[in-house]
Amino acid sequence: MKDIELIRKDWQKEASKNGCVACGKPECDGSCNPAMKVKDKAVIPPSAKSLFDAAETKQTGSFVWTRGELLGEGAYGKVFAGLNQENGQLMAVKQLKLNDSDQSREYQRHVAALEREISLYRKMRHRHIVGYINMERDDASGSLYVFLEYVSGGSIHSMLERFGRFSEPLVRVYTRQLLQGLEYLHECKIIHRDIKGGNVLVDRDGVIKLADFGASKAFHDATLTDGCKSIRGSVFWMAPEVIKGDGYGRRADIWSVGCTVIEMLTGSHPWPGIDNTWTAIFHIAKALTGPPMPEIASPLAKEFLNLCFALDPKERPTATDLLQHPFVAQAGEVVQAPAP
Repeated sequence: MKDIELIRKDWQKEASKNGCVACGKPECDGSCNPAMKVKDKAVIPPSAKSLFDAAETKQTGSFVWTRGELLGEGAYGKVFAGLNQENGQLMAVKQLKLNDSDQSREYQRHVAALEREISLYRKMRHRHIVGYINMERDDASGSLYVFLEYVSGGSIHSMLERFGRFSEPLVRVYTRQLLQGLEYLHECKIIHRDIKGGNVLVDRDGVIKLADFGASKAFHDATLTDGCKSIRGSVFWMAPEVIKGDGYGRRADIWSVGCTVIEMLTGSHPWPGIDNTWTAIFHIAKALTGPPMPEIASPLAKEFLNLCFALDPKERPTATDLLQHPFVAQAGEVVQAPAP
């Protein structure tokens, strides 16, 4: 009986394209029949319908893909879920609308930042770095598309919002992986410049991946600082030398790692009680110590954080040095699910 009902329902939907099966009017889609209307709502949930409506298959250059739901949105661009129609790979697709008429300094700076991001992703090949897949420019729509590895678990920030603060053993595992990705970046002479929970992604197996190099800067000498003067990134995770514009190097990322550890331990940004950006800028620039230590942190965690928060950048350890610290060196391994 259920099979007959399903066949009848499919037939009614198909027949309604040529006119309502209840009243016969071409412009009626069956909404005149309350029973049909209720059933249709039950069969197609609103969430499923919105995903279906958002899907659009596109050919961008030589790349054929289907655009899915919106994952995020910024001032100049959007990030969509995407499906590679050639090999079935899921992707995160960053779309930038190019506007040749917009010659503002802010817009040109954003385009330059994205071009830098693309060039960096082309170089990155590491387990703890989000993978670059492709980049295509679509002149017809005036868009630039960047195709990236899709990380299903979301960011550490979103996980903290869902599940609350992390246990210290979990923080140690995530911190070690974060440092392994950062060590690789620094070996490639790249400063991330925006390390925080929102830019650290986690896949379904609990593997950390550093993302969003829009605020990064490749540098080409072996000195500690390279004259980076512009302030980028998120204020609460910034090192004092970045706030003061003194120029900075890889050690600024180490300060941000410490801030991210506090974020994971507490579930909030590392400067509790300060929610105003300008207040934070002033406070961090004048601070004589790092962010306050979480009371719940173990002595080992506090020792690790004190190393990250040395006020003199030259006194901060490198990512390689920190990987030898017992806080991360003795952290448990992530156990991956067995293959089906």
